Amino acid sequence: MKSSENFYREGNIKFVSGDYQGSIADFTNAIESDPRHTAAFNNRGVARNKLNDTHGELRDYNSALLTNPEDLCALYNRCVARIKQKEYLKAINDLTKYLCLRSSFSIAYFYTVDQNVNPEQYSESIAERLKALKIEPIMVTENKDVEPKDLEVFNNIVAIAEITKYIADGTPLFAESYCQRAELRAKFKDFHGALADFNKIISYAKPEYNLYAKIAYIKDAELKDYAGALIDYNEALLLEPEDEELLLRRSSVKHSLNDIEGSISDLTEIIRLYNDLDPEEKDDIGFYCTMAYSNRAYIKSKMNNPIGAIDDYTKAIKVDPSFFLALTDRASVKLKLKDYTGAIKDCSKSLRISKQFGDAYYIRGKAKFELQDYVGAIKDYKNALKINPNLADAKFELDRADAILSN
Repeated sequence: MKSSENFYREGNIKFVSGDYQGSIADFTNAIESDPRHTAAFNNRGVARNKLNDTHGELRDYNSALLTNPEDLCALYNRCVARIKQKEYLKAINDLTKYLCLRSSFSIAYFYTVDQNVNPEQYSESIAERLKALKIEPIMVTENKDVEPKDLEVFNNIVAIAEITKYIADGTPLFAESYCQRAELRAKFKDFHGALADFNKIISYAKPEYNLYAKIAYIKDAELKDYAGALIDYNEALLLEPEDEELLLRRSSVKHSLNDIEGSISDLTEIIRLYNDLDPEEKDDIGFYCTMAYSNRAYIKSKMNNPIGAIDDYTKAIKVDPSFFLALTDRASVKLKLKDYTGAIKDCSKSLRISKQFGDAYYIRGKAKFELQDYVGAIKDYKNALKINPNLADAKFELDRADAILSN
């Protein structure tokens, strides 16, 4: 009767010859003979990878690591498999542990991928780096198949893992290293980890305004911690009080916290900064001024000040005549004021700029309906639903117009 080790060696030979199904069968026999055969689990996972069985591959690496939590090959292979599954935080944990265990290994040599290399040369490039592992010829060890599309992600994960290892080793790091890890962590949606790194910089370095801005943005856009974001936007604006983007973001946060007066104040400040510029300088912040007028108009509309809203939307359009959102929003206000002809004109202008904006068709359809142009209204409602089938109001209005025509 064959021993577990014999099955294992035969599995390796079949793998090298390209018989992946046969190698899986041999590795399975090896595992049945020895349920704690770490290498057999690992190598069966690599064979499953060749057959694109990512879930089976992961199960085998998990089993390998249950038998030996410090198996380097299984840790590395599971990291690569998790990247394919977009399980990035778990992949980071695996590679960090890998680096800490293999502290004598030259990670810079193995993981640095030349971004200019031809995609067809990637596998060869990775294979060359694997030589540093001193792999035995018939041993199936670490999976070489980091796919070209995953290489940028892989390199980012390596960077996080390297920095984490240096920190664990007690290596003194510059603020830039924490900043790099924070930004990479944010890319992988580890927002709390990113904030911890940014705050580490603040604890021992004189922070610049853009550091507070990055912290505020994560709290605002990703964690919806508006109160926390406001504190950091305030800190950033103390250092850079005329930054239009920060003012715009703080205005939005204040609006979310129901500080309407404070929100309008920030928007008005952006407009003042724009108006104080020389004509040749205005293009640099034209976008922020347009958004400031438009957002202030929206607030005025919600505060039952339609005339003030129309005035601000008009000013936004004057700064940027191609801003179709402001045209559509102004049309919506005109519709409420029963200026149906004006609403139709604004929506038509908006649709000449962007034909794929369903709201403009919907609002124009409502205006046509009020002018008893039911055929035109139906056509606009159908166009709105073609762009956005989930526009429930358009479906309701379409049925209403259809019913009137039917009768």
